[in-house]
Amino acid sequence: MTPMVDLAFLLLTFFMLATTFSKPIAMPLVMPEDTGKQPELNQKNALNLVLGAKNQLFWYLGEDASQGRLTSYSSGGLRKVLLENREKKHLWVFIKPDDASQYQNVVDVLDEMSISNIQRYSLADMTSADRELVKDSTLTN
Repeated sequence: MTPMVDLAFLLLTFFMLATTFSKPIAMPLVMPEDTGKQPELNQKNALNLVLGAKNQLFWYLGEDASQGRLTSYSSGGLRKVLLENREKKHLWVFIKPDDASQYQNVVDVLDEMSISNIQRYSLADMTSADRELVKDSTLTN
């Protein structure tokens, strides 16, 4: 009986040491170098994504937040918006999460950036106009 126990422990030890554990999968983010000055950006080329509470997602082009439209995180919503605007020259996407938005929504937007092959995007703070846009829940698609 003792040799069976020894064999069981040897096999258990072998499989524990020979097994590779799954590595966590992380999305690589490229962080720019801090040069002390911000690059110039034409606001006409800015696509703003405002993440609100209760899985709300608003988007607008340029600086006029009053033109914001409500969309969803689905492939027919956010991905469609990104693909329609991807061909604009020098497009930059600003992702603006609200304090009440969910972390999963930020991850979903970052995933859509990767799927849509959009290279220039950044996380930004919400402006007062963005906060007014989120407060107004009567917007439609």
